[in-house]
Amino acid sequence: MSALEKIMNKIFFTLMIFGSSIAFSNTCSGDNCYKPCCNNYSGNCFSCGCAPCDCCCECVPRPSLVAPCDEAYNAPYRIGVCWEVFISGSFLYWQTIVDGLQPGAILNDAGSTTYETLDFDYEYNPGFKVAFGFNFNWDNWDFVSEYTWLHQTVDVSDSGTGNLYSFWNDACDLDKLTTRWKFDFDQVDFGFGRAYFSGYRLILRPHFGGRVFWLTQNYDQTTTSTDADVQTECRGTAHFSDWAIGPRVGVQSKWCFCYGFCFYANAGASLLYTEFESIFVTRNLCEDTEINKKESDRITFTNEFDIGFGLEWGNYVDACNKWHLTLSAGYEASCYVDQNPWNCLSTSIAEKKSLVNPTCSNNLYFHGLTATARLDF
Repeated sequence: MSALEKIMNKIFFTLMIFGSSIAFSNTCSGDNCYKPCCNNYSGNCFSCGCAPCDCCCECVPRPSLVAPCDEAYNAPYRIGVCWEVFISGSFLYWQTIVDGLQPGAILNDAGSTTYETLDFDYEYNPGFKVAFGFNFNWDNWDFVSEYTWLHQTVDVSDSGTGNLYSFWNDACDLDKLTTRWKFDFDQVDFGFGRAYFSGYRLILRPHFGGRVFWLTQNYDQTTTSTDADVQTECRGTAHFSDWAIGPRVGVQSKWCFCYGFCFYANAGASLLYTEFESIFVTRNLCEDTEINKKESDRITFTNEFDIGFGLEWGNYVDACNKWHLTLSAGYEASCYVDQNPWNCLSTSIAEKKSLVNPTCSNNLYFHGLTATARLDF
């Protein structure tokens, strides 16, 4: 090799090194500033196509953790952003159902012992969730806290000619029966989790933490009857409130296919220490006297189970990949065991309801649409 060729080789390698340093340097400061991997899927694995930023970055986003290109399953998953924080809001359109709230019945024939149960027309009502979370630098763990609000009022009313029967007011041969049920539910969830790839497309996030809820129910019934052309109106009321706290475990999963779209499915369960602060019932108040009153500070445990599934989409919404938006919509359902003590509170009520509800079931159910927007930054 001649001296000229040696000199040309040295110049060539020097230019290559210098060009590489220019390509990945920040023109505004001495720190490197580059876009995270673009996560283009090619063949059997994700490939990284990183490019320098076009402007001075205020921060350097952490790179997104992508699926492994080999058989190394359970690689951690994370959305790469600057501050490792997210906020989310959910619109709920849920139906609330409680066992054993039937206010009365409609007799098929005069003097008959067969009847049709009169029940609430449980409608779907709006509610909301708000959540806040952040990622730890330690082993890719995260923390999430979420608040749920759902308040509603349901009415039922029926008129007849002496063929209405009340489960609550110890009255029969009624001309009119009107009942209102008011329900206030507030809940806070909190816990730790760790998201990881199980293969190339499936992402799992097992989590554990706690759940707290406060529940208040008010029941108001008015009955009207006519005897010897004298109309009598009776009113019965009931109030019930409790709170619960306990551990919660679950798993979130999503299967991502293309263009940022994923199917998700979640499941969870809780075992909650529950204290009934007050159970108060007054019935048959035709003469403003309290016929049946009971108060209780009963302590028990509540089992809770929930599931959810739907469709999700997510992508960055800025040039330097510092803001990541996720939109999702799906179906959720949950069951809280033993949340209606009125159903078995009174022997008289229980005996009359045994024809239509022999197991004395008293569970609380939620189900319906959940639409969520989440922003990572």
